[in-house]
Amino acid sequence: MRLPFERKIIFLFSFAALFILVVGIISYEEVPLITLLASGLSFIVVIVSMVIIRRDLIAHRTANKEIRMLAEALRSIKESIVITDTRNKVLFVNKSFEKIYGYSEAEVMGKNLQFLRPAGLPEEQFEDVYIRTLNGGWSGELVNRRKDGSEFPIQLSTSSVKDELNNPVALIGVSSDISERKKTESEIQNYIEELHKSRDVISGNAAKLQELNSKLMESEKQLRQLNESKDKFFSIISHDLRSPFNSLLGLTDLLKNEIDEFSKEEIQLFSANVYSSAKQLLNLVDELLEWSRIQTGKIDFEPVECDLYVIASGIITLLKGNADKKRIEIVNQVKKNSIIYADEYMVNSIIRNLITNAIKFTHEGGRVVVSEKCEGNAAEISISDTGIGIEEEEISKLFVIGGKRSSPGTANEKGTGIGLILCKELVEKHGGRIWVESKLGEGSAFNFTLPVCKK
Repeated sequence: MRLPFERKIIFLFSFAALFILVVGIISYEEVPLITLLASGLSFIVVIVSMVIIRRDLIAHRTANKEIRMLAEALRSIKESIVITDTRNKVLFVNKSFEKIYGYSEAEVMGKNLQFLRPAGLPEEQFEDVYIRTLNGGWSGELVNRRKDGSEFPIQLSTSSVKDELNNPVALIGVSSDISERKKTESEIQNYIEELHKSRDVISGNAAKLQELNSKLMESEKQLRQLNESKDKFFSIISHDLRSPFNSLLGLTDLLKNEIDEFSKEEIQLFSANVYSSAKQLLNLVDELLEWSRIQTGKIDFEPVECDLYVIASGIITLLKGNADKKRIEIVNQVKKNSIIYADEYMVNSIIRNLITNAIKFTHEGGRVVVSEKCEGNAAEISISDTGIGIEEEEISKLFVIGGKRSSPGTANEKGTGIGLILCKELVEKHGGRIWVESKLGEGSAFNFTLPVCKK
C-alpha cells in the first residue's frame, strides 16, 4: 500500500530523529550530553512540526473542498452571477450568465463589465453602480446587452467582498432577466388604462343618462304643472266668460223681446251695459290668446333698443281717459332717452297691464307713478299707486294661475284675472323677474327688471 506524501514526510523525519537518538544512547560515553539533549529536542520539534503540517494539510483539503462545493453551487443557481476584481474585470461567471447573455466563460474572463452596457445607458449611470458597489452595494433595475446585441431589462443586486482590513477585494453581482415581468407589467398597465377609458366612457354615459333623466323628470314636472295650470286656467275662463256672456244674453234678450216697453234712456243704459260686457269679453279673449301664444312658443321674441320713456308716455296717453274718470293722476318719472334692450310689444303689454291694475285699485283723487332706475346691468321699472294695497298672504298668489280670482276695483271695475300672469310670463321671457311691495290701505308698487340697460 502506498503512503500519502505527507505520511512519507512524517515517517522520514521521525526515522531520522530516532536514529540520532539511538546512536547517541549507544555511544553515550563518546557523545556529549548536550548533543544527546539536542538530538532529543530535535526529535520533539520534528514531531510537533509534523503534527502542524498534517493539521494545515487537512485544513487546506477541507477549504478546497468547500470552495469547490461553493463554486458548484454558484454555477448551478438560476440567477446570473458575476464576480469581478475591484477594477470590474471578470473573475467568474455561472452557467445562468452564459445562458442569459450568450457568452461562454472563456469569452468574458478578464474583461471589463463595460461590454454589457448598452449604447443607450449613460456611462455615468454604469459608473455610479460600480462606485456604489465598491462602497457596500447597490440594488435596482438596469438595461443590459446580450452577445447578439439585443437589450433586455434586469433586476440587479451587487455587493463587495472585503478582507480583514475592510478593504474590497472582489465585487459580486446577482441579476435576473425581468423581460417577462416587464411585459406583464406593461400588459397590466395597458389593461388598467383600458379600464380607465372604459370607466370614463361608462361614467360619461352615466352622466349623460343622468342628465337626460333629470331633463325628463323636469319635463314631466313642467308637464304636470302645465296640465294643472291649464285645468285651473280653464276653470277661471269658464267662470269669467260666463259672467259677461250671461250679462250679454240677459240684456239682449230684454231688448229683443221687450224693446217697445223701454224708454230711450233705458235703451241707452242697456246699450252701455252691453258695450261694457262685450269689451270685458274682448279683453279676456285677447289676454287668453296672448297667454296661449306664450305657452305654445308661437309668440315672437324680438328684442331691440327702445326708449322706455316714449313707451310709458304712449301708454299713459292711452289710459288717461280711464284715469280721468276717477280723477287719478298718472305721473311719468322715467328719464328721457332711457334706452333699454327689449321686445317693445311685450314691454308695452306689461306696463299697460300694470298701470290698468293701478288705476283699477286706486280711489278717486289718487296717484299712479311710473319710474325707472338702473341697477348694474338691468333696468328696474316700477308702477306704484296710492290705492287700497294688498294683504300680505295674498301677494304670493298674484302670479299663480288659480291662486287668486279677479277682484272688483274701487269703482267696481271688472278684470280678467290673468293680466298679472301674462306680465310674469313676459318679464321672464326677457330673463327678468317681477315682484310686489304693498301695504294694506296705503298702496302697492309692482316692480320688474329687464336684464339689459343701455344709456
